[in-house]
Amino acid sequence: MIIAAIELAFDPVARLGGLAVPWQVLGVAAASFVALVSAALVARREAAQSGLEPLRLDDLLFVALGTVPGAVVGGRIVHAIDFLDVYGRDPLALLDPARGSLSLLGAVLGGTLTGLYIANLLDGRARRWAGVAAVPLLVAVGLGKLAQVLGGGGQGIAFDAPWSIAFTGPGPWRSPSPSVPAHPSQMYEGVWAMSAIPFTLRVWGITAGGPTRDVRRGPGPRGDRRADAALARRLFAGSAPATAFLLALAWWLLGRLVVGFTWRDDPLLGPLNVEQGLASVALAVVGGVLLVSVRGSSVARSARRRQGEGIDRPVEAGTWGGTSSPSEPGGGRDAPPSEHASHAPARLKRDL
Repeated sequence: MIIAAIELAFDPVARLGGLAVPWQVLGVAAASFVALVSAALVARREAAQSGLEPLRLDDLLFVALGTVPGAVVGGRIVHAIDFLDVYGRDPLALLDPARGSLSLLGAVLGGTLTGLYIANLLDGRARRWAGVAAVPLLVAVGLGKLAQVLGGGGQGIAFDAPWSIAFTGPGPWRSPSPSVPAHPSQMYEGVWAMSAIPFTLRVWGITAGGPTRDVRRGPGPRGDRRADAALARRLFAGSAPATAFLLALAWWLLGRLVVGFTWRDDPLLGPLNVEQGLASVALAVVGGVLLVSVRGSSVARSARRRQGEGIDRPVEAGTWGGTSSPSEPGGGRDAPPSEHASHAPARLKRDL
């Protein structure tokens, strides 16, 4: 007999007069709000660090809204693939929002594509916005997964351990058999995502043109922080700000792939379930792009070193890994050529 080490007994519905709202819904809304605020804070800091024209905070709202259609469509498509036997018999059920749910994997990937599309339409700075979105992505996913605990959702397979969780009481709970002690899969994924926030923020600070002092020494006296700063600088110095987003996305995909082994989903591709298989494909693509980006910046640094320019010498805008674009000699989309000329050779400037 499995005995839960942690039993949670509470009313998963917040009641105020005649209004009843699930605590999980409120938790997800709070997670979205915190992610949006963090995006605004990062956007303001980005302008100060890069020396480029500030990103407009009102555009942030449009970019955030732009992620919604992609999240809904992508989430439903991956959900349909996961339950192909059901939707294959009744394809129109996919259009019924009351049937099934959204896949988080599809929502993140689809929302990323449409959000970047809207950002590019607004000001042509999609890759700068991607860098800004790196930490908010981890915040939204991490807090959103932890919010599932408030509704008893996201439970994994039955499990006997000191940290196994069971939900008791009348509910309603979102997981089947909530009283059976199980892996807290939702907590695994939430903690995994949020654990990468400090390193991702450090990488973003480096790629966005943050002060060299902060990069080399880190924010505190602890040796592990200095080691993290040295590692981040060695790997990502000279890369584009969008590299931080690729890193955050790859980290989350890896965690979803690993945590997926504790889910209740049936395996389909060997030991992998459908979402794990799709996450593996997405991770391979994102990881490949990330490696190409980092490799490109490393080659550019080596070339500058051979020419006696040094790693920290400013590079021109309009590049992914630090080399100038033929179509934008000496400048990028964020400032006219005259402005770049008046500031050269100023601090690091790039539009990515």
